[in-house]
Amino acid sequence: MTTQEEKALAALRQEYAREEPAGTEGWSPLQFDREMWHRVRLTTELCRCLRLIPAPIANLRVLDVGCGVGRSSRLLVDLGIEPQNLVAIDFRESAIADARRKNPAIQFQNIASLSEWPRGSFDLVVQSTAFSSLPGSKLRKETASLMERSIREGGYVFWWDLLFALRFAGEEMLDPKSLFPGLELLRESRVSLYPDLSDCLRRLHGVGNWISSALGPLGHRATHQSALMRHPSLVSRRNAQLRQPTGKPPVDPGFEVGAEAPVRGCQRQQLNRTSSLGRLVRTMSKPSG
Repeated sequence: MTTQEEKALAALRQEYAREEPAGTEGWSPLQFDREMWHRVRLTTELCRCLRLIPAPIANLRVLDVGCGVGRSSRLLVDLGIEPQNLVAIDFRESAIADARRKNPAIQFQNIASLSEWPRGSFDLVVQSTAFSSLPGSKLRKETASLMERSIREGGYVFWWDLLFALRFAGEEMLDPKSLFPGLELLRESRVSLYPDLSDCLRRLHGVGNWISSALGPLGHRATHQSALMRHPSLVSRRNAQLRQPTGKPPVDPGFEVGAEAPVRGCQRQQLNRTSSLGRLVRTMSKPSG
């Protein structure tokens, strides 16, 4: 572990020791409306993204990055992930101890540094408000790289986080597309935690959508972003290579390219018939003997 990584992780652990001391529930929806709406919106966005994955949810092998005390891990199990298929990791030893106590069927792992990243290949890697707590762009890039390397071919990354890092983590803008340049973006949404008009209005044959769009600026501003990204499979990479330009000029399928000028297929047939008739006439006009 480098000195820079050690300082960044020390700052993270110090902040969370203050915000959520060991054995306590720092963000309870019974105490804070914002946390209640956060969980509602996270569940909504996660469900909409998981619907895009064609494989049965129960068959997915999942890595939950920055699981904390296990709230996001419990949500994944509630949505159909089998506990024995779920590995959840966090830098905070006290949080992992609490998570294990509450959820003994899930495989929780405390990692002291990125060098202890779990080995193996996963169908889905999830991060829920973990990157906004990682101090410094270097630590975020290294974590994203390890997440990407943990995905099997054709696997997925689900991203849920603030638009900007927290104050102690640097307050930089968080962009999943730049952190995962090798992945294909399937879905992206910037949302407020609180309900917007589209959640509340009936469709009314399209009128509801128009009203929601017109009055949208009066609602709560977006604070969070969700995204689903896919690791390109071997087949998709081959298809992409086939779509790459070869450097040759495009050929009109209605033309046959010859040694001189392009001639349309129908014109070529007409010329062939004309030349055949000419050879016949020349043969008949030759003197015999």
